[in-house]
Amino acid sequence: MQILAMLTMLIDHIGYIYFPEDIAWRYVGRIAFPIYCYGLVQGHIHTSSRPKYLFRLLLIAIIAQIPYNLAINPGGWNVVFTLLLSAIVLVILDKLSSPWLGAPVVIVAIMLMDYFPIDYNAYGLLLVLIFRYTKSACWSTFGTEFILHVL
Repeated sequence: MQILAMLTMLIDHIGYIYFPEDIAWRYVGRIAFPIYCYGLVQGHIHTSSRPKYLFRLLLIAIIAQIPYNLAINPGGWNVVFTLLLSAIVLVILDKLSSPWLGAPVVIVAIMLMDYFPIDYNAYGLLLVLIFRYTKSACWSTFGTEFILHVL
């Protein structure tokens, strides 16, 4: 699934940079983000070290920022920052004793993600939360099969 996400993201970026008038390239690229969100949730659940996982996301976000600003969106924050902030929210939510205590965390995160120029804004966080808090057995079998069937 990672290779599929990387290829569709690459197609999206090629279309954005070299063929901006042809929207078909961008449609193909829209497949990548939900796959990355699903992968993030699986990584969050199965990682042996959440601090190391978050650090790797931060490192990737920083490395990707310069090419992103040069080629895609000067002044914007790349999509890996969306994934990083979503992962931080997941870590915080897992430490809370009640789901109701998580509501203010999610609201503040949504406000921050909508305020700063982050790719996918709060929609990215909401998709991560959907993948995290819906029945995981459904996503691990049906979700993978559905994505592969659609392609």
